[in-house]
Amino acid sequence: MHEEVIQGNKAYTVIAGIRNSARRMWPYVFLTALTIGLLLLPVREGFFFGSEGDWYSQHVGAAEALRQMMRETGSLIPPYVGIGGSSSIYDLAYYGLLRPDLLIACLLPGVGMKYIIACYAATTAVISVLLTYGWLRSQDVSIKGCLAGAVMFAASAAFFHAHHQIIFVNYMSFLILALAGVDRLINKQKGEVLAVSLCLVYLHSFFYAFACLVCCFLYYLYKCGKKEEKWLWARFLPHAAVAVIISVCMAGALLLPTAMDILSTEKDAGAFMDEPLQALNLSLDGLLYTPYGCGLTLIALFCLITALRRKETRLLSAALLLIVAVPAAAYVLNGFLYARAKILIPFLPLVVLISAEVMDAFFEKKERPSVWIAALCLLPAAVSKWQPLILLDGGILIIWAFLLQVEKLPDSWRKRICAFALLLPVCVSLGVNETAEKYLRADDDRQEHFSSGDITMFASDLRYRYDVLANNYVNSNLLADGKLNKTAMYSSINNQEYNRFYYDTMKNPISLRNRVVMMPNKNSFFNYFMGIRYLLTGEDNLPAGYSSVFKREGYVLAENSNVRPMVYGSYDLLSEKAFEKLGELPRLEALCSRTVADCPSTESFYSHMVRMRDTDWLETPLMKKKSGEVRLPKPLRGKIIVIGFDVAYNGWKDLTVEIEGVRNVLSGRGAPYPNENHQFTFVIPAEKLETLNLNLPEKKYEISKVTVYTMDFRHLGDEAIAVPVMDEHLDRGDGHVFSGEISMQKDGYLATSLPWKKGYEIVIDGQTRNVEKINTAFVGTKLEKGKHDVLIRYMPPGLVIGKNFSLAGVLGLIVMVLGEYILLRRKGKR
Repeated sequence: MHEEVIQGNKAYTVIAGIRNSARRMWPYVFLTALTIGLLLLPVREGFFFGSEGDWYSQHVGAAEALRQMMRETGSLIPPYVGIGGSSSIYDLAYYGLLRPDLLIACLLPGVGMKYIIACYAATTAVISVLLTYGWLRSQDVSIKGCLAGAVMFAASAAFFHAHHQIIFVNYMSFLILALAGVDRLINKQKGEVLAVSLCLVYLHSFFYAFACLVCCFLYYLYKCGKKEEKWLWARFLPHAAVAVIISVCMAGALLLPTAMDILSTEKDAGAFMDEPLQALNLSLDGLLYTPYGCGLTLIALFCLITALRRKETRLLSAALLLIVAVPAAAYVLNGFLYARAKILIPFLPLVVLISAEVMDAFFEKKERPSVWIAALCLLPAAVSKWQPLILLDGGILIIWAFLLQVEKLPDSWRKRICAFALLLPVCVSLGVNETAEKYLRADDDRQEHFSSGDITMFASDLRYRYDVLANNYVNSNLLADGKLNKTAMYSSINNQEYNRFYYDTMKNPISLRNRVVMMPNKNSFFNYFMGIRYLLTGEDNLPAGYSSVFKREGYVLAENSNVRPMVYGSYDLLSEKAFEKLGELPRLEALCSRTVADCPSTESFYSHMVRMRDTDWLETPLMKKKSGEVRLPKPLRGKIIVIGFDVAYNGWKDLTVEIEGVRNVLSGRGAPYPNENHQFTFVIPAEKLETLNLNLPEKKYEISKVTVYTMDFRHLGDEAIAVPVMDEHLDRGDGHVFSGEISMQKDGYLATSLPWKKGYEIVIDGQTRNVEKINTAFVGTKLEKGKHDVLIRYMPPGLVIGKNFSLAGVLGLIVMVLGEYILLRRKGKR
């Protein structure tokens, strides 16, 4: 009998333990299911968890280019990447150079990058919500309050960026850990969690680094204030500063070279630079609804205002309200670039913390919600574009606040009312994810026309470049192999010297509403100059001069051997002064037949470009805005035709003009980053051309100064150059861009189409030479007659120092952990 009682007690204990575990775990299970549902329910059948626009073209392509370069060089930080003509690896740092998902991708070369990015984004979003709940539980908030806060966090419209602009939110789980690290710093005098978490924030998204630091500092002051111990914040401040300094040092290999890269070029603030900085933003769009902000609903505003009545939350709540209401705060956090509210997303956890504490007080009947405060929350409707939603949200909020004031309301109904109030944030989240951006089709293969093996077998001569004309927007950052180079690039940070050459000098069409995206096209002058020997293009879009080599399902790999190599010896020089005296269009030919340098011309330049005197045949349909075919005065055979005209337009939407498939766009007044493309140029190669196809919009715009030039193909590249012999085994890990041998028949220049940038070094026969800027934007140097060994390498400025900082940061972390351990042991012995 006694044994049966003991066994019964054991069984009861086991069952009780299981029940307790279930009680502890069910919020995590519920929040996991909720978050996955919010992320994936809007993705309809046949689509993929990734956006059609920047996510596919920028983020996936940039990550694939980084993976290819990392695997090719065997280095986590390769010095350069073969897109954009050849760019610093830090031109892609904006997308997270050392993100864990990118490092995982290097170990899984056979898995498509879009699958890795999508899985990582969804996983970190779920982890962020679970960490938020656990962090709120450590704040002496009831389970009800923690659940309410975590649901608000999961339903934030900002998580729209998990499948759109991933760097806006992919650091969030590590920011939550950093906030927990602040608690650990104050409670246990240990700063290692704070240091490591902040470092991981930087590695995911350096753009949000400063805002995350401000968020942690506000939370630090808030937690110290709750202790009610005088000068407590000052006592722990040196310890916190050490943790922050160590975090910055550990990420030094990323942060320092990135800062120097950004400072070496220009950053376009777009139309936001011209917007006047308002004293107040009464719409509070940095807090409410929009995914380009915290993306919360009026219940968050209601809780922030309510928290002003409580002593312990008053300062933090006031600070958060000022940050979202005063555009100057966003302006400072954005590095004095613009006052865009997207920089406020890192403050989402603090808003959720305040909301959880206030709602917990409501649940526990420690405080009554104010109907007047709920009515006050309707004020943004007067100026916000979300007016209908605010009025609906506000009406529900007022009813909610009124019902919670009823003292005799049963607890079961109180729970249901509170749960109902959180349905609106969930609906808003689902609505934003459903409508804000098109999802990528699951069967989208625009980045997969040919395998990497097909391309590398085809593009075998590494002295030349490979580019993609087919679906060139989504392929702009994609790099099929770490050995290849291409001219295209789509990055928020790019070499402005190269960008100006690309559009202003070479007259490539600006086919999108901004100038950031540099995509290849049929421009024969540019393709010759940049050495684009290999192309992937549509079977019906093969440029003149290229011959099809492989065909597959309407796409071809094509080759043109009549282009310059990326590095060559040049004899025919043209002085910069003589070049400047040429007209804008004759300069195209000059760059393809001479090397422009700071030197005396070896001979005068004669242009073979012929300007058509009679252009009425083109001007008439352009002025009348008549789309369709226009017959040329006489057929063109084996020629390049160059058409240019000025455009005046002041409409809200973009203006697009297309001639023979070449498209130019002038962005409208509504564009966030206007391209200022008032001079349209169309370079059209023609093996045989009798008519031009025009596609003109029916809008109010004016066209003037129409010019038409033609030139025979045979004059393209009419020059004498020394083609190098390239080393088969190039050590790219040491930053070697080119290594080989060149035989010069006479004195001239070592010329390249490598965009000029600080960090290049040219070594001729073992001796370092002075690097000059030639051809307006490229690297070169003088080269004497004879045979020479040539080495060109690139090392990003600040990389070596940055690596030393990272090493010092890791050592500092070890010293800090050991020091904290020793101090705590001594205190324990006392």
